[in-house]
Amino acid sequence: MTANNAFNVTLTAKILLKMYLCFMIYIKNKNLTLRSIATEDIDFLFQVENDSKYFHLSDSYGPYTKQELLGYIEQAKLSLAVSKQYRLVICTPKDMPIGFLDLYGYNKTDQSVGLGIIIYDKQFRRQGYAKNAIDLLQQWVFNTGMIQTLFADVLATNQNSLLLFQSLGFKQYKTIPKWNPYLKEFKQMICLKFEFNL
Repeated sequence: MTANNAFNVTLTAKILLKMYLCFMIYIKNKNLTLRSIATEDIDFLFQVENDSKYFHLSDSYGPYTKQELLGYIEQAKLSLAVSKQYRLVICTPKDMPIGFLDLYGYNKTDQSVGLGIIIYDKQFRRQGYAKNAIDLLQQWVFNTGMIQTLFADVLATNQNSLLLFQSLGFKQYKTIPKWNPYLKEFKQMICLKFEFNL
């Protein structure tokens, strides 16, 4: 191998490693934009993560400091393959952030990942943003070919979320009791999944 070829191989390896470790997502249609979380989202993230009305929906909950959340945003630059999770900001066509779409629990072996979503401001609910966001994500996932199965765990009492996922082709496959660290009790969770025909 010549010195020039060795340089090219090393450079290519470094570029591929950078793509593997760190990537940004920006996908949109006429209804909304899904993009990677960024430092400029800190105020919105701080507001959502520290709203106690939603602590019961997460395995981990606030309050968080802005410094802690800035550290999270920095970590969020890591790819799904590395961090096993990824957060997308849901924005209106005017690029106003209105919610988050979370990917979590990525399993490379069976090509599966969990999906969670929140439309934070009530004025933007029941307008199709959540459904459009998940549908846009499904299209992106299908085109990348990196995920075979999306799954979602929904509180059995959350009928709106259950109907949302079912309307997008998610099928219920089991019901499990799950310990809620905020409520300090077990809650029934409906487990749904969507399988791509790749």
